[in-house]
Amino acid sequence: MKKLLFIIIGIVSFAFCSCKHTPEPTVPADLIPRDTMINLIAETWLMESSIAESQINFGILENAVISLYDDFFKRHNITKDQFTHSIEYYLETEEDAEAFIRECQEQLETKKDEFIGEGAPTSCPQ
Repeated sequence: MKKLLFIIIGIVSFAFCSCKHTPEPTVPADLIPRDTMINLIAETWLMESSIAESQINFGILENAVISLYDDFFKRHNITKDQFTHSIEYYLETEEDAEAFIRECQEQLETKKDEFIGEGAPTSCPQ
């Protein structure tokens, strides 16, 4: 999760530093719809947090992460470039980025509430 957050912050920083201010951002031809993108980001946050919590050695972990993301892109029938272009578009301005991230956090909270509502443990056994 931390890694993804750093990636998102990096993309936002890059977008702010490298873009010229244009009145309307160019919509990528392969744009993923906003609601879908919010769900995808929430899913990647969950993947990243499970990766961060794992006790796997780094060499194996790196391969596992690549495999997880390959599977993620195949499962959702999207490409890495399409995912990246969509993130860049939705994080075009600071206001857009803040709103988008807030919506992703709300989606994550909803998923957490659904998970806990299904009788999942709220803490790890000692």
